[in-house]
Amino acid sequence: MVTSVTYNKIEKEVSQLNKMVRDLAARLTDEQWMYQILNNQKAVKEFVEDTPLIDVLFYDVTGEGDIELLEKLRESYRSTHIMLLADCKISPMKYMKPGIQAQSLLLRPWSNEQASESVTDFITEYVKAAFGEKRDESATMLVESRDGKVNVPYDQIFYFEAMEKKVYVCTGADEYGFYGTLESLEESLPEGFLRCHRSFIVNSDKITKVALSQSTIYLKDGYEVPLSRSYKPTFKGM
Repeated sequence: MVTSVTYNKIEKEVSQLNKMVRDLAARLTDEQWMYQILNNQKAVKEFVEDTPLIDVLFYDVTGEGDIELLEKLRESYRSTHIMLLADCKISPMKYMKPGIQAQSLLLRPWSNEQASESVTDFITEYVKAAFGEKRDESATMLVESRDGKVNVPYDQIFYFEAMEKKVYVCTGADEYGFYGTLESLEESLPEGFLRCHRSFIVNSDKITKVALSQSTIYLKDGYEVPLSRSYKPTFKGM
C-alpha cells in the first residue's frame, strides 16, 4: 500500500495532479495506492494525528503558516517524498531548506506539460527509491504481504509482535503482518530495536518508561509491551 497525500486549496490543481499520479501509479507499480486530499491546515493536523504512513506528499507552501507546519511534519516523516507547490510570490529561500528537504518543486502558473514532466520524474524517483535498486534499506523496512508491499520507516515503528506464525509491525496508526520469525528479524533490524520478550521486539526510541517490577515497557502514545525476566538486564537504567 502506497499513501499519496495532497495538501492544496485549489481544486482544479488537485484534480490535475491526482489524475497524473493515478496514471503513473498504475503504469509503474503493481501496488495499491491510497489517495488523500486535504484542503486546510486543520485537516492536515487531524490526518497525521495518528501518525499514519505518508509515502508521497504534494504540499502547497503558499499560505500563512504552511511552511512552519511542513517543517513540523518533516520531523516525523523523514522518509516521505515531498513535492512542493509554490509560486513566484514567495522566495525559494523560505521553503528550500534543510528542515524540509523536498525532492521536487512545481511553480505556478504551470502548464499541463510542465506538471506532467515534473510529476512523472517525481513519482518515478519515488518508485525507484521505495521498491527498486535505490531503496535505502537503512531508513525503511519493506513489508510484503497478501495486500502488497509497504515501506515502513523504522522511526515510526513502535514494536514487532510474533503471533500465530506471523510477525506484526505496529506503527501506532497501522499494523502490518508478514510471515517470518523474530529471530531472523533481529539480525536485520538497525541498532535501537531490542528484544524484550519471546514475542516482542521494541523500538528503544519510543520508550518512555521501563517498569522492571511490573515487567512492562511503556511507549509513547500509550502503548505497552511485556518485558520478560531474561531480557530485564538489557533495560536496566532506561
